Amino acid sequence: MFKKIMMAVVLFSLIATNAHAHIMNRDNLYSDLYVTEAADDIVLLAALHVIQADSPQFDPANTLTMAQLAEWVAGYYSLADAQAAVDAGFVQTLDGNATYEAVNTAYFNGALTLSAEQQGELTREAFAQFVAKHVNNAVNGQTMIEAASFTAGPTGVIEAARVENGQNVITVNGQDYILGNHPSAIATTTDPAVWVGQSIAESYFGPNGERDFDKASDDTALQFIVLGEKRYTELPVETQQQTTIEQALEEVEVVAAQPEAEKTSWTWLYITAACIIAALLLFLFNKKRV
Repeated sequence: MFKKIMMAVVLFSLIATNAHAHIMNRDNLYSDLYVTEAADDIVLLAALHVIQADSPQFDPANTLTMAQLAEWVAGYYSLADAQAAVDAGFVQTLDGNATYEAVNTAYFNGALTLSAEQQGELTREAFAQFVAKHVNNAVNGQTMIEAASFTAGPTGVIEAARVENGQNVITVNGQDYILGNHPSAIATTTDPAVWVGQSIAESYFGPNGERDFDKASDDTALQFIVLGEKRYTELPVETQQQTTIEQALEEVEVVAAQPEAEKTSWTWLYITAACIIAALLLFLFNKKRV
């Protein structure tokens, strides 16, 4: 009897440890993400709790209903239920299909400018693509990433990975970082040991509670990681503009420096030519004397 109890304890510990360090990506978040180009968008939005996994399949080709939108909105804003999202004014109704405008109102306070192609209903896949594109658009002074209490994490090559006290730990730039209890990754594998040698292009720290999305937790850990050479989320418009300005200024400085460089080159050319002529004259003079 004692032996059976001990085996049960060991089995429970293993299960608890695996659940504690469960990393989500496009392969295990939903069973059907292989059929959609928005797979990583869905992983991102799930990490931000914009989408809450409520079934084994995401059904990306299905039209998004107002009822489903209201449920996601309620989860995102920590409301009691879908009806509470209606009562709060985030969505207008639970009936019918959702539109781009309804999504724009629910998550961005109607601030986004919609194109001609974004005037009607949308699929669940299109929803993910649309919202993921704008996670860095500030609404009332706060982006979706900031609303999730996410802060920028490390970038660079992963030098090592290990499991310590049931938690995954990775080393980047000589610094150890603990992965959250339920982190998400835009990566081809969820095994940190395989990540060693690969680069982190973008990452975020976030609250690290026992539940998947616990902003009340005082503990923080890495909750979202993008492997590769290029960041996944689009930079805020102001940042893009600032980057463009800085690049333009650098180009101006290069252009402005070119005349001076050319002057320097011509100066050295004159000096070299003068030295050659002087040496030649000296040679001829000495030869004449001989």
